[in-house]
Amino acid sequence: MDAFSKHVSDYTGRTPFDPEYRLQRKDGTYRWFKAIGKTVRESDGTPIVVAGSIPDITDSKKNKEIEDKMKSSVTNLSQSLSEMTKTVGINENISSQGAAMEEINANIEELNAMAETIKLISIGLEG
Repeated sequence: MDAFSKHVSDYTGRTPFDPEYRLQRKDGTYRWFKAIGKTVRESDGTPIVVAGSIPDITDSKKNKEIEDKMKSSVTNLSQSLSEMTKTVGINENISSQGAAMEEINANIEELNAMAETIKLISIGLEG
């Protein structure tokens, strides 16, 4: 009633009347409703007539909750998949680094062998 009173007494017409509220039924269950109202006013803002409706929005609120939970689940799944992709990428990177290290070690061994050969040749040339 407070929202309705504020709507009607606002002579500028800028205060909307669209509250959502929950009511308990005789069987003990609760339902959600949305009051929607408009006021026709005189040129000075004086209210002439108020008209509105009060639709039951329980099902749409439940659907919104389900939609929000699904969005949250999809977001969490997307983040998990992104983390898994990063982990796979890191593992692939580590594997390729391991192969590169093996190639570097092979090249070092080959360079050491060449250095030893050069050393033997230079000793032979001196003697």
